[in-house]
Amino acid sequence: MKILQAVLLAFAVSGSTGAAAATFTVTSTADTGAGSLRQAILDANANVGADVIVFAIPATGVQTLSPASALPEITDPVTIDATTQPGYAGTPLIELDGAGAGQGVAGLDVSAGSTTVRGLAIGRFSLYGIRLTGRGANVVEACYIGVDPTGTLDRGDGLAGISITGGSSGNRVGGTTAAQRNVLAGSAVGMIVEGTGKSNVIEGNYVGTDASGTFSISSSLGISVDSADVTIGGSEPGAGNLVSGHSGDGIHFGGNNGRIEGNRIGTDASGTAALPNTANGLSIAGASGVHVTGNLISGNGGGGVNLTGSNCALTNNFIGTDASGHFPLGNGGPGIAIERDSSDNTVGDADPGIANIIAFNGGDGVILSTSPSSPPGKGNSIRRNVIYANRGLGINLVGLDFAPGPAPNDPLDADDGPNGMQNYPLITTITYGAVTTTVSGLFGSAPNATFDLDFYGNAACAFRPHDYLQGESYMGSTTVLTDGAGAAAFTVELPAAALPGTPISATATSADGSTSEFSQRIVFTVSPASGPASGGTPLALSGTNFLPGLAVTVGGANAVGVTVETAELASAASPALTPGTVADIVAINPDGTRGTLAEGWLADFQDVPEANPFHASVTTLVTNGVSAGCGAGNFCVNAALTRAQVAVLLLKARNGLCFVPAPATGTVFADVASTDFAAAWIEALAAAGITDGCGGGNYCPGTPVSRAQMAVFLLKSEHGPGYVPPQCVGIFDDVPCPSLFADWIEELFAEGITGGCGADPALYCPSDPTTRGQAAALLSTTFALE
Repeated sequence: MKILQAVLLAFAVSGSTGAAAATFTVTSTADTGAGSLRQAILDANANVGADVIVFAIPATGVQTLSPASALPEITDPVTIDATTQPGYAGTPLIELDGAGAGQGVAGLDVSAGSTTVRGLAIGRFSLYGIRLTGRGANVVEACYIGVDPTGTLDRGDGLAGISITGGSSGNRVGGTTAAQRNVLAGSAVGMIVEGTGKSNVIEGNYVGTDASGTFSISSSLGISVDSADVTIGGSEPGAGNLVSGHSGDGIHFGGNNGRIEGNRIGTDASGTAALPNTANGLSIAGASGVHVTGNLISGNGGGGVNLTGSNCALTNNFIGTDASGHFPLGNGGPGIAIERDSSDNTVGDADPGIANIIAFNGGDGVILSTSPSSPPGKGNSIRRNVIYANRGLGINLVGLDFAPGPAPNDPLDADDGPNGMQNYPLITTITYGAVTTTVSGLFGSAPNATFDLDFYGNAACAFRPHDYLQGESYMGSTTVLTDGAGAAAFTVELPAAALPGTPISATATSADGSTSEFSQRIVFTVSPASGPASGGTPLALSGTNFLPGLAVTVGGANAVGVTVETAELASAASPALTPGTVADIVAINPDGTRGTLAEGWLADFQDVPEANPFHASVTTLVTNGVSAGCGAGNFCVNAALTRAQVAVLLLKARNGLCFVPAPATGTVFADVASTDFAAAWIEALAAAGITDGCGGGNYCPGTPVSRAQMAVFLLKSEHGPGYVPPQCVGIFDDVPCPSLFADWIEELFAEGITGGCGADPALYCPSDPTTRGQAAALLSTTFALE
């Protein structure tokens, strides 16, 4: 009997058919025969039980296996562990190269379930690197899929690196340790999860980047989900994925009841530099019950989050900042876009402890929009977040009759659109105390209804003079009940102190959860923004809640003939002011509601009348606080711009009004003493990596800036000090390609910032000095000043 048991045990361990698990060893790079991976899979399939395939190919370095046809489908549970190859030290030594495997082929096709694939580099298969179908509970970890074994070169698979389909559930791709991390890049899609499967987890992977998480390896889309209960990331340390560097969305999520947590989307692995997904960081497409929490979603070319769906929650995310939550790494578009009929979603919550930080984005902080083909969404709650320094509005409700700027309040809040175009409160007085802040104001909306009002403090210095109020710090809340006329007055003592003069904004949220825009000054814009210093220019003031008896001052002088046309439009005539004066416009209603449009009006410079070709650009630059005149009511529009002057203009245009350079040391450039004009700005420009001077340790502050040099200054200020423009192709007749500045000049043209130097579009005039008028046009366009 003992002899028979020994024979049976030996028979099982040798790899023959039986019920006991066995270990099969790959010893050859051959495609078929003993010791090949193909034969090991065949043997494991034939042996019922959880077998193991290990590697012991007798050679050093990466060993490439090149299947000439599809490998056998894995139909019985097995662990394929390429980390067993001698010499393995954290990066794959076994590569599956599918270039010769034919069409319609996946690298590994797994239907068995309970299978682990570990430590392989898999690339160049026509369909997928790995396909998981049927039974689930599979694990894929420590693999490079779509990249070579160094993790730096594109070896993309045709459709996706990994596909989970066919009802496969409970799979895990990646893990919480660096040793379990997969690198998925180069393929058309990094990973696809679709079908009826549930409870699939994707954690700890680098998707779209090289193995260092620093560089993009081209893919169209990072992770695509059309399946329920998928988790991307997690709350454990190391569970978050890096999803960056794609030409489309980072994550496209179409499955209900999913969770997206702790990921970095659009940045490098450190979270301190952008590695953009060209489209949106995250798109939630028609899904419900998705929870997005604790993610860093920044640096993307489009928006941070694009949402069409219902009952989704966005909490504790950093959207537009770096990983610290303090420094700018904005998305190109809005932080969050909630579109079409999306309803009952929450951004933040009544609990400020789960607020999102939404800042530094190129569009609105949060925008809600609709379309003619669907009813507008309602019940979208946007409460107690940190929203500031976004290029557009903090919260923007956009109806079908879109107009830029805040939506004006309307009587009884009868208009319709996203969130019912909920009216916002108007603040009339603020009393600043040592411990609390008391705010009074007026609110009008639907009659006999209850609303929650949330109050926010904002930085005293706006990024641009005309910026609308957002909500940088939550200060407290109150509840109001409107009367039969839809009106409510409020006075609330907020349990937070604020420095005197701190702007305070507020939102209103209705009982169904629909949140308004932030409250604003009652005057939004003025048109035109400049006119003759002699006065008399007709002004059109747009805003909200204008009342008969409205008073308007411009630079402290009373405007003439103030007439309230509608609650949103008033007219007046400009007073006489000194040429070159930039003035605040103040509008005050009889009920105490008021607003100031800072630096809203420019009395024309004597040398820049309306007929001057640079009039509009000069007006824009000056009313944005970037530049002033040169004295005696003139702008010196035709004077050459010096290198000292350009340092001031670039940093003000790039960093906004609040930027103050550190005191000059006088030690950075030999020809710039600490007491020289613009010395602090020049040293700050150098510290930002935008200039290293003119050579020989000098800056040449009094030297005019050539048009060629201006191209470099602008593009480095816009894109960052490490920016390298595309190679030139030869656009201008007077800019040889290649030459020192050709790449920069042609990129400036490609971005629509310049069109040349005159009537002949083939000329750029690279050696000519940049005039102050030209600089106004270039800066206004580069930094999208309005």
